[in-house]
Amino acid sequence: MACKISNFPASDICDSEWLNFIPFSGFKYTIRKMADSTNVGATLTNGIKDPISRAALQPTADYILQRCEMKPLVGIICGSGLGELGDLVTNATNLNYNDIPGSLLGRVHCYEGFPLWHIALPVRVMKLLGIRNIIITNAVGALNPLYQVGDLMLVKDHINMFGLGGQSPLQGPNDEYFGPRFFDVNQLYSDRWRHLAREAAKEVEFCRSIHDGVLTIAGGPNYESVAELKMLSMLGADCVGMSSIPESLVAHHCGIQVLAFSLVTNLCTFEYSSNQPPNHEEVLEVANQCKDDLKKFVSALVKKISLNLDKTTINGNHK
Repeated sequence: MACKISNFPASDICDSEWLNFIPFSGFKYTIRKMADSTNVGATLTNGIKDPISRAALQPTADYILQRCEMKPLVGIICGSGLGELGDLVTNATNLNYNDIPGSLLGRVHCYEGFPLWHIALPVRVMKLLGIRNIIITNAVGALNPLYQVGDLMLVKDHINMFGLGGQSPLQGPNDEYFGPRFFDVNQLYSDRWRHLAREAAKEVEFCRSIHDGVLTIAGGPNYESVAELKMLSMLGADCVGMSSIPESLVAHHCGIQVLAFSLVTNLCTFEYSSNQPPNHEEVLEVANQCKDDLKKFVSALVKKISLNLDKTTINGNHK
């Protein structure tokens, strides 16, 4: 797989610059060394002990920037079955992940064996590339009975089960270049970008229902049990997935404005006797059915974001 950096054609996107990380499956990582531990984790080959510090990631960003003619401003992370959003890119600079220095692999997940800091590593690379706005997508199961398969949920808040369990992609040493040690998340998901997303959907006559909702996360690879789904629904979650929240947290921490949306690919069942258990093939099939609508939507959305870029500061950090 490769990452793509490109301008959209002027007719489609007003020359907005963006970075697209396409989903990638693999198993290769370095355990992050914690600040208060002595034998936990490995030191990188360049002698840097924190693999997501600026010092560790700058060579990765420099390698990418040296091979691109533009400085990207909008990043996109594609969810399961949504990799074809990358087809929107024209005149792309294609870089093979194997050639990029560091541990950059694209999008990875906990169920593949990766720690949370590695899952969010591409976001910090985006920051060093100059990304100021990010679109994060994923496929989800709907807990809200009003949602239907094929609907789109604009994330307005989340319930971070990993974080409540003491796991965060920002555990360990904190590099102040990216953001403060402690930070709030009340404005993590941009109201402004959600409004623009609805405008974009209206412009392209997006034929599917759009909701503002609360996302929660499970580690996978198994789907959630009936009891777990009931609990998550009682807590106020509208959808559950296996990604997006770690990347969103890291993006917000380093001053990147976040728009996250989820494609409903299945309806969660609350009955033990259900004869329609979720499966990954169903997820991919629904994503494939929705891909053309999503391409039009994302193209219009990036255009609107490109016309509304500003220097809004998040967490006192906009570099």
